[in-house]
Amino acid sequence: MTGLQERLAEFMSQPYAFPTAAMALFLLELILTLVAPNFRRLFLPRYGRRHRIMGAVYIAVLIVGLTDIAARVSSGSDDGKSAGSGAGGAWFHAPGFPMDRPGRVAFDVLLGVAGTTLTLTAAYDFKHAHEEDRVRNKASGPLDPDQTVTFEEMLEHAFYQALNLCQVAFLHLVARVDESDRALGRRHMSLRSLAPRLALLSAVTVPWVFRGAFPTNRFSDNYDGKKGRDPWGVTSVLYRMKKYQYVFYKHFMLHGLNVGVAIDGFDGLRKPRETPPGLSLVHATPFRLYWLGLNAAYVMEFFLQTLVKRGYLTQGRMLRMNQFLMCVSTASALAVLRRVSVLGSIVSLAVNFTKVSGECGGVALAAAAAAAWRMAPGSPEYGYGGFLAGYDAVEDGHALVWTLASAAVALTPLERRARTYIAGRFGAARSRPAKAKVA
Repeated sequence: MTGLQERLAEFMSQPYAFPTAAMALFLLELILTLVAPNFRRLFLPRYGRRHRIMGAVYIAVLIVGLTDIAARVSSGSDDGKSAGSGAGGAWFHAPGFPMDRPGRVAFDVLLGVAGTTLTLTAAYDFKHAHEEDRVRNKASGPLDPDQTVTFEEMLEHAFYQALNLCQVAFLHLVARVDESDRALGRRHMSLRSLAPRLALLSAVTVPWVFRGAFPTNRFSDNYDGKKGRDPWGVTSVLYRMKKYQYVFYKHFMLHGLNVGVAIDGFDGLRKPRETPPGLSLVHATPFRLYWLGLNAAYVMEFFLQTLVKRGYLTQGRMLRMNQFLMCVSTASALAVLRRVSVLGSIVSLAVNFTKVSGECGGVALAAAAAAAWRMAPGSPEYGYGGFLAGYDAVEDGHALVWTLASAAVALTPLERRARTYIAGRFGAARSRPAKAKVA
């Protein structure tokens, strides 16, 4: 074997090397075969210049993020600190990588701000040509060659980009609380320790109150036979997959993960885990990889559809690239699932489908369920620093569960009134049935 082959084999022997390599292959194909050959036509025209500049910036940010992950994987250490400590040693060297913790915080904020700004500049720089009264789509979505992404779809997309920014800020702040608690030797499940976590959980959920200020597009419109769609065509199947992926993301990777980190996330007094002691989720390699893939997927589905409309990319290749990125981001999410509160996710899902409460009330109920589970003798955490770790833990636990359940009851009418007012005030309701608000 040549030296390069040996070093590549060493890299591929490290944990998380395969999804990292898959993400690298996606970006290489995108940049070398699509972006570079069409750079002048994509990024230099004056029309929509703000969006074009942000597009170039966003691709550069993705490259920086992938470089950081590759350096961490190469080091053989989950936090990237112990370069050369892994089985293969550190063979991938880049100045300034892996990033330190302040660097990761700055990068995550930059990634979220860049994604939101990219979407908003697309919406407003091309608003005139993409308003619904000028576009004649059968439904919504970027996977069909004859579909045009509308202004309203871009606004909806911006809401979810902003949610990404809120979630990663929440995870970083909870990580700081964890570090403070470890330094103080504080038991996680005391009310004093949980208070800042629950405050942050509330803050990261509040943006859902403003959901009515943004348009809503039904996934089912894209495979509804009554709207002239082939229910089981290739793109229809992909839209069905995207719907289920969205449901999984919303209730498991968003609400469930937030609840899991807030209620179950403290590693200081728990059973030993694969993650090194003291390393918070947001700094761990599997999360870094998942987060980069999620943000890339948000942007690339619209960007690739634009390339199809411009004739730079075939429909078949666009679908293949979307499927590949979907698989990479989903595979990365599996490694993060162990930090998700499964019970909390199921409660959130049940609340959503039964419409018992809104997002804020649903998350409060999910947190109550997760806290109650920690008190149950059948819990895998029972006796490992959970509610039974201290003399006042049981009393604190009961008070916490009842407080969260009561908060959910109180929040339900308040949230509904707030969403109704915001929807009416900011005109979220759309005239077209296919664009009606559903949640």
